[in-house]
Amino acid sequence: MSSEAPAVVVVGATGYVGSRLTRWFLDRGWAVLACGRDAAALARLEEAGAQVVDVRAFDDRSSGQPERAMRELTAQHTLHGVVASVGGWWIGDRLEDLSRDVWDGFLESHLTSHLTSVQHLVPHLPPGAGYVVLNGAASHVPMAGSGPVSVTGAALHMLVEVLRAESTGVRFREVVVERAIAGDDRNRDPEAEVALDAVAEAVRDALDDGPDVRRVDVG
Repeated sequence: MSSEAPAVVVVGATGYVGSRLTRWFLDRGWAVLACGRDAAALARLEEAGAQVVDVRAFDDRSSGQPERAMRELTAQHTLHGVVASVGGWWIGDRLEDLSRDVWDGFLESHLTSHLTSVQHLVPHLPPGAGYVVLNGAASHVPMAGSGPVSVTGAALHMLVEVLRAESTGVRFREVVVERAIAGDDRNRDPEAEVALDAVAEAVRDALDDGPDVRRVDVG
């Protein structure tokens, strides 16, 4: 029997934003299934109270590990949905100077990984659950020196739109962070910043917003 405690799955839980969102939810009494690649960071999140899954298990569809973890979570808690904070910021070469290996890596880490997560997790979500994808200003503003982030961000927006159009029950939507997140030193002299709390509150609300919500801008 499910408890009254709310639950959420965080994909990208070992990244800068995802790890902080995971702890934000834990601090407020949520049960969290944290999915990420960094084993040491996953261990720290587990110590903090999260249930954890190494997302490399997503690459092996026969492993069944993510699916088992989802069943355990839904058996014990009221699952509100999934938050996907996958990818991250990057500054580097111009697109015309970018190596093929770096380009292919961005397609995998910033786009294909989202589809892989959807394929593993959505079949186990309850009807009406939310699936919130974090995106950034680079998805709709061409940012020189961060071309791979802009291109994959724009493609991620369309991925969410198609998933929404095809969905028969899960509520797909984006939370677009329009400013640099305060404290993230990967941003070089940002003109403006947004607090992590503001992002987390927008994500929490987006999980439960009505079906007409497609996108929430923060900052």
